[in-house]
Amino acid sequence: MAKTIRGEVGQKLRCFIAMRFGNADTDHVYSRQIEPLLKGHNVVPVRIDRKQHNDDINNIIMEELTKADFVIADLTYARPSVYYEAGFAQRSVPVVYTCRKDHFRNQDESLRVHFDLQMKNIVPWESPTDRRFKKLLAARLRYTLAPIRRELASAMRESEQEREFGELSLDDRARKLLDYFKVAASRRKYSVREIDANYIGDVLHLEDLGPMQVRMPLWERFGLLQPGAVAIRSSGSTLHAIYLRASGSITQQYMRNVNMGVLRIPVLNLAAFTSSKAKVRNIKESYIFRCDSTVPLSRITLGLKDFAYDSSGQFHHKTIDFAVPTKAEPDVVGIFALSQFATAFVVVRRDPDERYRYLARMEARLPNDGRKSVGGFVTVKRHVRVYVMDNIRHSGQFKEAIKEKILSGA
Repeated sequence: MAKTIRGEVGQKLRCFIAMRFGNADTDHVYSRQIEPLLKGHNVVPVRIDRKQHNDDINNIIMEELTKADFVIADLTYARPSVYYEAGFAQRSVPVVYTCRKDHFRNQDESLRVHFDLQMKNIVPWESPTDRRFKKLLAARLRYTLAPIRRELASAMRESEQEREFGELSLDDRARKLLDYFKVAASRRKYSVREIDANYIGDVLHLEDLGPMQVRMPLWERFGLLQPGAVAIRSSGSTLHAIYLRASGSITQQYMRNVNMGVLRIPVLNLAAFTSSKAKVRNIKESYIFRCDSTVPLSRITLGLKDFAYDSSGQFHHKTIDFAVPTKAEPDVVGIFALSQFATAFVVVRRDPDERYRYLARMEARLPNDGRKSVGGFVTVKRHVRVYVMDNIRHSGQFKEAIKEKILSGA
Protein backbone atom coordinates (compact mmCIF):
# COMPACT_ATOMS: atom_id res chain seq x y z
CA MET A 1 0.00 0.00 0.00
CA ALA A 2 2.98 2.35 0.28
CA LYS A 3 2.89 3.32 -3.40
CA THR A 4 -0.81 4.12 -3.23
CA ILE A 5 -0.39 6.32 -0.16
CA ARG A 6 2.53 8.26 -1.74
CA GLY A 7 0.50 8.76 -4.89
CA GLU A 8 -2.43 10.12 -2.94
CA VAL A 9 -0.38 12.75 -1.12
CA GLY A 10 1.73 13.60 -4.18
CA GLN A 11 5.06 12.29 -2.92
CA LYS A 12 7.78 11.26 -5.35
CA LEU A 13 8.91 7.75 -6.17
CA ARG A 14 11.87 6.44 -4.19
CA CYS A 15 14.93 4.55 -5.42
CA PHE A 16 17.16 2.72 -2.96
CA ILE A 17 20.85 2.87 -3.94
CA ALA A 18 22.88 -0.25 -3.15
CA MET A 19 26.58 0.20 -3.98
CA ARG A 20 30.11 0.51 -2.61
CA PHE A 21 30.34 3.84 -0.78
CA GLY A 22 33.62 5.72 -0.13
CA ASN A 23 35.49 4.80 -3.34
CA ALA A 24 36.21 7.71 -5.63
CA ASP A 25 34.98 6.04 -8.84
CA THR A 26 31.67 4.68 -7.45
CA ASP A 27 30.94 7.90 -5.56
CA HIS A 28 31.60 9.93 -8.71
CA VAL A 29 29.51 7.69 -10.99
CA TYR A 30 26.69 8.16 -8.51
CA SER A 31 26.98 11.95 -8.14
CA ARG A 32 27.68 12.65 -11.84
CA GLN A 33 25.43 10.07 -13.53
CA ILE A 34 22.97 8.17 -11.34
CA GLU A 35 21.74 10.93 -9.05
CA PRO A 36 21.10 13.55 -11.81
CA LEU A 37 19.23 10.97 -13.91
CA LEU A 38 17.00 9.97 -11.01
CA LYS A 39 16.20 13.55 -10.09
CA GLY A 40 15.52 14.29 -13.74
CA HIS A 41 12.84 11.58 -13.61
CA ASN A 42 11.38 13.09 -10.41
CA VAL A 43 12.67 10.20 -8.31
CA VAL A 44 14.18 10.54 -4.83
CA PRO A 45 17.49 8.61 -4.53
CA VAL A 46 18.05 7.04 -1.09
CA ARG A 47 21.63 6.45 0.07
CA ILE A 48 21.92 4.95 3.52
CA ASP A 49 25.33 6.53 4.17
CA ARG A 50 23.75 9.97 3.78
CA LYS A 51 20.69 9.34 5.99
CA GLN A 52 20.62 10.73 9.55
CA HIS A 53 19.36 8.27 12.19
CA ASN A 54 19.99 6.91 15.70
CA ASP A 55 18.91 3.31 15.05
CA ASP A 56 20.48 0.02 14.03
CA ILE A 57 21.75 0.48 10.46
CA ASN A 58 20.40 -2.92 9.42
CA ASN A 59 16.90 -1.94 10.53
CA ILE A 60 17.15 1.31 8.58
CA ILE A 61 18.28 -0.57 5.45
CA MET A 62 15.33 -3.00 5.67
CA GLU A 63 12.90 -0.14 6.26
CA GLU A 64 14.14 1.82 3.24
CA LEU A 65 14.17 -1.27 1.02
CA THR A 66 10.55 -1.91 1.98
CA LYS A 67 9.58 1.68 1.16
CA ALA A 68 11.45 1.78 -2.17
CA ASP A 69 9.62 1.66 -5.51
CA PHE A 70 12.71 0.22 -7.18
CA VAL A 71 16.43 -0.30 -6.54
CA ILE A 72 19.67 0.48 -8.38
CA ALA A 73 22.33 -2.05 -7.37
CA ASP A 74 25.87 -1.35 -8.54
CA LEU A 75 27.92 -4.56 -8.33
CA THR A 76 31.33 -2.88 -8.56
CA TYR A 77 33.76 -4.30 -5.95
CA ALA A 78 31.37 -7.24 -5.35
CA ARG A 79 30.14 -6.01 -1.97
CA PRO A 80 28.22 -8.81 -0.14
CA SER A 81 25.80 -6.25 1.30
CA VAL A 82 24.89 -5.06 -2.20
CA TYR A 83 24.09 -8.60 -3.31
CA TYR A 84 21.99 -9.17 -0.19
CA GLU A 85 20.05 -5.91 -0.55
CA ALA A 86 19.42 -6.54 -4.26
CA GLY A 87 18.18 -10.06 -3.57
CA PHE A 88 15.88 -8.86 -0.78
CA ALA A 89 14.43 -6.08 -2.94
CA GLN A 90 13.99 -8.25 -6.03
CA ARG A 91 11.22 -10.20 -4.31
CA SER A 92 8.83 -7.27 -4.66
CA VAL A 93 10.27 -4.39 -6.73
CA PRO A 94 12.38 -4.03 -9.89
CA VAL A 95 16.16 -3.96 -9.53
CA VAL A 96 18.37 -2.17 -12.07
CA TYR A 97 21.89 -3.64 -12.04
CA THR A 98 24.96 -1.60 -12.98
CA CYS A 99 28.66 -2.42 -12.78
CA ARG A 100 32.07 -1.20 -13.86
CA LYS A 101 32.87 -2.87 -17.18
CA ASP A 102 36.11 -4.60 -16.13
CA HIS A 103 34.17 -6.75 -13.63
CA PHE A 104 32.67 -8.97 -16.34
CA ARG A 105 35.92 -10.84 -17.12
CA ASN A 106 38.19 -10.11 -14.18
CA GLN A 107 39.85 -13.15 -12.57
CA ASP A 108 39.97 -11.48 -9.16
CA GLU A 109 36.82 -12.51 -7.25
CA SER A 110 36.71 -9.13 -5.51
CA LEU A 111 36.47 -7.47 -8.94
CA ARG A 112 34.11 -9.85 -10.72
CA VAL A 113 30.33 -10.15 -11.06
CA HIS A 114 29.25 -13.30 -9.24
CA PHE A 115 28.16 -16.23 -11.38
CA ASP A 116 24.48 -16.16 -10.32
CA LEU A 117 24.06 -12.58 -11.58
CA GLN A 118 26.09 -12.79 -14.77
CA MET A 119 22.92 -13.55 -16.75
CA LYS A 120 21.26 -10.33 -15.60
CA ASN A 121 20.95 -7.44 -18.06
CA ILE A 122 23.57 -5.30 -16.31
CA VAL A 123 24.21 -1.71 -17.44
CA PRO A 124 28.04 -1.33 -17.75
CA TRP A 125 30.11 1.79 -17.15
CA GLU A 126 33.80 2.49 -17.79
CA SER A 127 34.30 5.76 -15.92
CA PRO A 128 32.29 8.30 -13.93
CA THR A 129 31.98 10.41 -17.10
CA ASP A 130 30.96 7.57 -19.44
CA ARG A 131 28.40 9.14 -21.81
CA ARG A 132 27.25 5.80 -23.14
CA PHE A 133 26.44 4.69 -19.59
CA LYS A 134 24.31 7.78 -19.12
CA LYS A 135 22.37 7.00 -22.29
CA LEU A 136 21.89 3.32 -21.42
CA LEU A 137 20.87 4.03 -17.82
CA ALA A 138 18.40 6.70 -18.95
CA ALA A 139 16.74 4.18 -21.29
CA ARG A 140 16.63 1.55 -18.54
CA LEU A 141 15.05 4.01 -16.11
CA ARG A 142 12.32 4.89 -18.61
CA TYR A 143 11.61 1.18 -19.09
CA THR A 144 11.57 0.53 -15.33
CA LEU A 145 9.51 3.54 -14.34
CA ALA A 146 6.75 3.18 -16.95
CA PRO A 147 4.88 0.24 -15.31
CA ILE A 148 5.46 1.66 -11.82
CA ARG A 149 3.82 4.93 -12.82
CA ARG A 150 0.96 3.10 -14.58
CA GLU A 151 0.34 1.11 -11.41
CA LEU A 152 0.52 4.26 -9.31
CA ALA A 153 -1.93 6.07 -11.62
CA SER A 154 -4.30 3.12 -11.39
CA ALA A 155 -4.04 3.12 -7.60
CA MET A 156 -4.77 6.84 -7.52
CA ARG A 157 -7.84 6.38 -9.74
CA GLU A 158 -9.04 3.56 -7.50
CA SER A 159 -8.52 5.73 -4.44
CA GLU A 160 -10.58 8.51 -6.02
CA GLN A 161 -13.32 6.02 -6.93
CA GLU A 162 -13.35 4.77 -3.34
CA ARG A 163 -13.73 8.33 -2.08
CA GLU A 164 -16.58 9.15 -4.48
CA PHE A 165 -18.37 5.86 -3.82
CA GLY A 166 -17.99 6.29 -0.06
CA GLU A 167 -19.68 9.71 -0.22
CA LEU A 168 -22.84 8.24 -1.80
CA SER A 169 -25.82 7.24 0.31
CA LEU A 170 -26.57 3.52 0.62
CA ASP A 171 -29.51 3.89 -1.75
CA ASP A 172 -27.40 5.74 -4.31
CA ARG A 173 -24.70 3.09 -4.13
CA ALA A 174 -27.27 0.37 -4.76
CA ARG A 175 -28.74 2.33 -7.68
CA LYS A 176 -25.31 2.88 -9.25
CA LEU A 177 -24.45 -0.84 -9.12
CA LEU A 178 -27.92 -1.87 -10.27
CA ASP A 179 -27.72 0.42 -13.29
CA TYR A 180 -24.33 -1.00 -14.28
CA PHE A 181 -25.61 -4.57 -13.94
CA LYS A 182 -28.58 -3.82 -16.19
CA VAL A 183 -26.40 -2.24 -18.88
CA ALA A 184 -23.73 -4.97 -18.75
CA ALA A 185 -26.29 -7.79 -18.93
CA SER A 186 -28.20 -6.12 -21.75
CA ARG A 187 -25.02 -5.88 -23.82
CA ARG A 188 -24.68 -9.66 -23.52
CA LYS A 189 -28.20 -10.19 -24.91
CA TYR A 190 -29.93 -10.76 -21.58
CA SER A 191 -33.49 -9.60 -21.02
CA VAL A 192 -33.28 -7.48 -17.87
CA ARG A 193 -36.01 -6.38 -15.48
CA GLU A 194 -35.88 -4.74 -12.08
CA ILE A 195 -37.43 -6.43 -9.05
CA ASP A 196 -39.25 -3.95 -6.83
CA ALA A 197 -42.09 -3.94 -4.34
CA ASN A 198 -44.87 -4.18 -6.94
CA TYR A 199 -43.41 -6.03 -9.90
CA ILE A 200 -42.09 -9.54 -10.21
CA GLY A 201 -41.14 -11.77 -13.10
CA ASP A 202 -41.92 -10.19 -16.45
CA VAL A 203 -45.72 -10.17 -16.36
CA LEU A 204 -47.01 -10.15 -12.82
CA HIS A 205 -48.38 -7.22 -10.82
CA LEU A 206 -48.79 -8.28 -7.20
CA GLU A 207 -51.85 -6.09 -6.64
CA ASP A 208 -53.69 -8.13 -9.31
CA LEU A 209 -53.17 -11.47 -7.59
CA GLY A 210 -56.31 -11.37 -5.52
CA PRO A 211 -56.32 -13.68 -2.46
CA MET A 212 -53.69 -12.99 0.17
CA GLN A 213 -52.79 -16.69 0.39
CA VAL A 214 -51.60 -16.42 -3.21
CA ARG A 215 -50.04 -13.01 -2.90
CA MET A 216 -48.08 -13.39 0.32
CA PRO A 217 -45.71 -16.27 -0.62
CA LEU A 218 -44.60 -14.46 -3.75
CA TRP A 219 -44.32 -11.14 -1.95
CA GLU A 220 -42.09 -12.68 0.69
CA ARG A 221 -39.88 -14.51 -1.81
CA PHE A 222 -39.37 -11.59 -4.17
CA GLY A 223 -38.85 -9.29 -1.22
CA LEU A 224 -35.65 -11.21 -0.47
CA LEU A 225 -34.25 -9.93 -3.79
CA GLN A 226 -35.15 -6.24 -3.42
CA PRO A 227 -33.81 -3.84 -4.49
CA GLY A 228 -32.57 -5.90 -7.38
CA ALA A 229 -32.85 -7.06 -10.95
CA VAL A 230 -33.02 -10.26 -12.94
CA ALA A 231 -31.33 -10.97 -16.28
CA ILE A 232 -32.52 -13.93 -18.40
CA ARG A 233 -31.18 -15.45 -21.62
CA SER A 234 -31.74 -18.73 -23.46
CA SER A 235 -28.87 -20.59 -25.11
CA GLY A 236 -29.66 -23.93 -26.73
CA SER A 237 -31.12 -26.24 -24.10
CA THR A 238 -30.04 -23.99 -21.21
CA LEU A 239 -31.84 -21.06 -19.62
CA HIS A 240 -29.50 -18.59 -17.91
CA ALA A 241 -30.85 -16.44 -15.08
CA ILE A 242 -28.81 -13.97 -13.02
CA TYR A 243 -30.31 -12.24 -10.00
CA LEU A 244 -28.73 -9.26 -8.25
CA ARG A 245 -29.75 -7.96 -4.87
CA ALA A 246 -27.96 -4.63 -4.85
CA SER A 247 -28.09 -3.62 -1.19
CA GLY A 248 -28.86 -4.73 2.34
CA SER A 249 -27.38 -6.60 5.27
CA ILE A 250 -26.68 -10.33 5.08
CA THR A 251 -27.38 -12.30 8.23
CA GLN A 252 -27.30 -16.05 8.73
CA GLN A 253 -31.11 -16.03 9.03
CA TYR A 254 -31.42 -14.05 5.80
CA MET A 255 -29.36 -16.66 3.94
CA ARG A 256 -31.57 -19.40 5.41
CA ASN A 257 -34.65 -17.55 4.16
CA VAL A 258 -33.05 -17.20 0.74
CA ASN A 259 -32.24 -20.90 0.72
CA MET A 260 -35.82 -21.91 1.55
CA GLY A 261 -37.72 -19.22 -0.34
CA VAL A 262 -35.66 -18.53 -3.46
CA LEU A 263 -33.06 -21.22 -4.04
CA ARG A 264 -35.31 -24.23 -3.40
CA ILE A 265 -38.21 -22.72 -5.36
CA PRO A 266 -37.12 -20.78 -8.46
CA VAL A 267 -38.58 -17.31 -8.94
CA LEU A 268 -38.49 -17.77 -12.71
CA ASN A 269 -41.52 -17.34 -14.94
CA LEU A 270 -42.00 -20.99 -15.96
CA ALA A 271 -44.27 -20.07 -18.86
CA ALA A 272 -41.16 -20.07 -21.05
CA PHE A 273 -41.03 -23.87 -20.75
CA THR A 274 -44.52 -24.35 -22.23
CA SER A 275 -43.68 -22.98 -25.67
CA SER A 276 -43.85 -25.48 -28.53
CA LYS A 277 -40.25 -24.47 -29.35
CA ALA A 278 -39.00 -24.85 -25.80
CA LYS A 279 -36.33 -27.51 -25.39
CA VAL A 280 -34.83 -26.26 -22.15
CA ARG A 281 -33.50 -29.02 -19.94
CA ASN A 282 -31.07 -27.05 -17.77
CA ILE A 283 -31.40 -23.86 -15.77
CA LYS A 284 -28.24 -22.03 -14.72
CA GLU A 285 -29.09 -19.61 -11.94
CA SER A 286 -26.62 -17.18 -10.39
CA TYR A 287 -27.68 -15.21 -7.33
CA ILE A 288 -25.54 -12.21 -6.41
CA PHE A 289 -25.99 -10.71 -2.96
CA ARG A 290 -24.12 -7.46 -2.50
CA CYS A 291 -23.50 -6.07 0.98
CA ASP A 292 -21.76 -2.90 2.20
CA SER A 293 -20.06 -4.58 5.16
CA THR A 294 -17.83 -7.63 5.39
CA VAL A 295 -19.71 -10.94 5.63
CA PRO A 296 -17.89 -13.92 7.25
CA LEU A 297 -17.80 -16.99 5.02
CA SER A 298 -19.04 -19.10 7.95
CA ARG A 299 -22.25 -17.06 8.10
CA ILE A 300 -23.02 -17.79 4.43
CA THR A 301 -22.04 -21.45 4.70
CA LEU A 302 -24.28 -22.04 7.73
CA GLY A 303 -27.17 -20.34 5.98
CA LEU A 304 -26.61 -22.49 2.88
CA LYS A 305 -25.67 -25.65 4.74
CA ASP A 306 -26.72 -28.01 1.93
CA PHE A 307 -24.59 -26.12 -0.64
CA ALA A 308 -20.97 -26.91 -1.51
CA TYR A 309 -18.36 -24.13 -1.60
CA ASP A 310 -16.00 -23.56 -4.51
CA SER A 311 -12.98 -21.73 -3.07
CA SER A 312 -11.41 -20.93 -6.44
CA GLY A 313 -14.54 -19.29 -7.84
CA GLN A 314 -15.69 -18.10 -4.39
CA PHE A 315 -19.28 -19.23 -4.70
CA HIS A 316 -21.65 -21.79 -3.15
CA HIS A 317 -23.31 -24.20 -5.55
CA LYS A 318 -25.84 -26.99 -5.78
CA THR A 319 -27.68 -28.94 -8.50
CA ILE A 320 -31.42 -29.42 -7.91
CA ASP A 321 -34.02 -31.44 -9.82
CA PHE A 322 -37.17 -29.43 -10.48
CA ALA A 323 -40.42 -30.22 -12.31
CA VAL A 324 -41.72 -27.62 -14.78
CA PRO A 325 -44.91 -27.65 -16.87
CA THR A 326 -44.55 -28.37 -20.58
CA LYS A 327 -47.90 -27.05 -21.81
CA ALA A 328 -50.34 -24.28 -21.04
CA GLU A 329 -53.38 -22.62 -22.56
CA PRO A 330 -52.66 -19.80 -25.06
CA ASP A 331 -53.76 -17.02 -22.71
CA VAL A 332 -51.37 -18.12 -19.93
CA VAL A 333 -48.48 -15.66 -19.81
CA GLY A 334 -47.05 -16.40 -16.39
CA ILE A 335 -46.50 -19.49 -14.26
CA PHE A 336 -44.83 -19.15 -10.87
CA ALA A 337 -44.07 -22.09 -8.58
CA LEU A 338 -45.35 -21.97 -5.02
CA SER A 339 -43.70 -25.16 -3.80
CA GLN A 340 -40.46 -27.01 -4.31
CA PHE A 341 -42.11 -30.07 -5.86
CA ALA A 342 -44.31 -28.29 -8.43
CA THR A 343 -47.51 -29.11 -6.56
CA ALA A 344 -48.87 -25.58 -6.75
CA PHE A 345 -48.54 -22.67 -9.15
CA VAL A 346 -49.74 -19.14 -9.65
CA VAL A 347 -51.05 -19.06 -13.20
CA VAL A 348 -51.29 -15.63 -14.82
CA ARG A 349 -53.76 -15.12 -17.68
CA ARG A 350 -54.04 -12.22 -20.06
CA ASP A 351 -57.20 -10.17 -19.62
CA PRO A 352 -58.71 -9.52 -23.08
CA ASP A 353 -60.55 -6.41 -21.92
CA GLU A 354 -57.61 -4.59 -20.32
CA ARG A 355 -54.45 -4.90 -22.31
CA TYR A 356 -52.02 -4.26 -19.47
CA ARG A 357 -53.93 -5.93 -16.66
CA TYR A 358 -53.30 -9.56 -15.73
CA LEU A 359 -55.44 -11.99 -13.76
CA ALA A 360 -54.01 -14.71 -11.57
CA ARG A 361 -55.24 -17.79 -9.77
CA MET A 362 -53.60 -20.67 -7.98
CA GLU A 363 -53.90 -24.17 -9.45
CA ALA A 364 -52.86 -27.20 -7.45
CA ARG A 365 -51.19 -30.12 -9.18
CA LEU A 366 -53.41 -32.88 -7.77
CA PRO A 367 -54.61 -36.19 -9.35
CA ASN A 368 -57.81 -35.88 -11.38
CA ASP A 369 -58.31 -32.22 -10.51
CA GLY A 370 -59.53 -31.49 -14.02
CA ARG A 371 -57.12 -28.61 -14.51
CA LYS A 372 -56.73 -27.40 -18.06
CA SER A 373 -54.46 -24.37 -17.93
CA VAL A 374 -51.22 -26.19 -16.96
CA GLY A 375 -50.18 -29.76 -17.68
CA GLY A 376 -47.43 -32.15 -18.71
CA PHE A 377 -44.37 -31.94 -16.50
CA VAL A 378 -40.70 -32.59 -17.13
CA THR A 379 -37.78 -32.63 -14.69
CA VAL A 380 -34.99 -30.16 -15.42
CA LYS A 381 -31.64 -29.60 -13.71
CA ARG A 382 -31.23 -26.35 -11.82
CA HIS A 383 -27.53 -25.48 -11.44
CA VAL A 384 -27.58 -22.85 -8.70
CA ARG A 385 -24.68 -20.61 -7.72
CA VAL A 386 -24.65 -18.07 -4.91
CA TYR A 387 -22.15 -15.21 -4.84
CA VAL A 388 -21.78 -12.77 -1.95
CA MET A 389 -20.02 -9.52 -2.86
CA ASP A 390 -19.22 -7.82 0.40
CA ASN A 391 -17.15 -4.78 1.29
CA ILE A 392 -17.39 -3.30 -2.23
CA ARG A 393 -15.25 -0.16 -2.02
CA HIS A 394 -15.98 1.33 -5.44
CA SER A 395 -18.03 0.66 -8.55
CA GLY A 396 -15.00 -0.43 -10.60
CA GLN A 397 -14.41 -3.33 -8.20
CA PHE A 398 -18.03 -4.41 -8.63
CA LYS A 399 -17.84 -4.10 -12.42
CA GLU A 400 -14.78 -6.35 -12.67
CA ALA A 401 -16.37 -8.98 -10.45
CA ILE A 402 -19.62 -8.99 -12.43
CA LYS A 403 -17.84 -9.10 -15.79
CA GLU A 404 -15.23 -11.73 -14.96
CA LYS A 405 -17.02 -14.04 -12.52
CA ILE A 406 -20.67 -13.84 -13.52
CA LEU A 407 -21.45 -12.65 -17.03
CA SER A 408 -18.43 -14.26 -18.71
CA GLY A 409 -19.14 -17.65 -17.16
CA ALA A 410 -22.90 -17.71 -17.60
